[in-house]
Amino acid sequence: MEEHYLHHRRSIRLPKYDYSTPGYYLVGMETKGRKEYFGYLKNEKMIFNKLGYLVKKYLKEIPNHFSNIKIDSFNILPNHIHLIILIKGKVRWGAPWRAPTTEPVLRKFGPLIPGTLSTIINSYKSTVTRKINKARFLRKDEILWQVNYFERVIRDESELQAFRQYIQDNPMRHWNKINPK
Repeated sequence: MEEHYLHHRRSIRLPKYDYSTPGYYLVGMETKGRKEYFGYLKNEKMIFNKLGYLVKKYLKEIPNHFSNIKIDSFNILPNHIHLIILIKGKVRWGAPWRAPTTEPVLRKFGPLIPGTLSTIINSYKSTVTRKINKARFLRKDEILWQVNYFERVIRDESELQAFRQYIQDNPMRHWNKINPK
């Protein structure tokens, strides 16, 4: 008899928190298996490949699709992205990547609700994946993203400044890891 195991991921999200609440959010997205798909580091600077430029292009376009969003800061490294998103208010749909809905979309991990952080990140990741598949940057059996992403509600100005600095310094930290002195 073949046994099947269900993989249960524990959510890191704050229970009962409304992730469409105006404010700043730190977000981290990793590639599947931390593969270095987006380019490489050279002298503490990110050198983008074609895939990296595509990831950056669509990251900058997020506010064009969600009028209540501002990308405060971001950094793309070979195998992950860090960004700070500002949700300015309730969602007003712009030019969507996919047809917007006012109703939650039932998914395996819960409803996808317009204007929430998860809707924004899932829309971004799926758009990049579609564009990459269309351009055939990856083999058919390769998966670009880890299933989940990291987020943190930024609670005050000092935390915001600290995370901005963290994002800015990220290439230097990673360069030092791969090139120890």
